[in-house]
Amino acid sequence: MSASNVTPNLGLSQFSASDDFEMDDFNRDNGLIDAAVAAKAEIAVGSYVGTGESGSAHPVTLTFSKPPKLVFVNEDAHLPVMAQPAVLIRGMTHSNPARSTGGTSATAITISWDNNSVSFYAQSGSPEDQLNKNGVTYFYAAIC
Repeated sequence: MSASNVTPNLGLSQFSASDDFEMDDFNRDNGLIDAAVAAKAEIAVGSYVGTGESGSAHPVTLTFSKPPKLVFVNEDAHLPVMAQPAVLIRGMTHSNPARSTGGTSATAITISWDNNSVSFYAQSGSPEDQLNKNGVTYFYAAIC
C-alpha cells in the first residue's frame, strides 16, 4: 500500500502509521523534489565594460546558467540623473530604452535570444545607444 496522503504543493508522499513504505514512493518523491529545485527561478547579476563596438556585427551578449526571462541593463552613470535601464523581456525582438543622455533619446535596439543568452545591438550603430560605450561599466540583473 502506498502513502495514504500527499503534500499539497509537490504531491510528496505522506505516510500514516498504517501505511507500508514502498521504495517506489521514495524514488517518485525524490524525482518530484529534483524537478522542483531545477525549475526554481534564479537571479543573476553581473557587469561588463563597454568596448566601443556597435551594430549588428558587434552585439552585446550576456550569458547565464539558465535561460533568462527578464533582463535589466544600465550603465554606471556619471550623469546628474541616472538613465533608465534597458528592460529586455524574453521574446521581445526590439526595445526602445527610455534613455536620455545629453538631450538626445536613444534609438531602438534589436534583441535576439538563445538558450542561455541574450544579445542586443543598436540600430543607430551608436555604442552609447547599444550600452557598449568604450570604458563604461554596465551592470545587469536577470531573472532566469
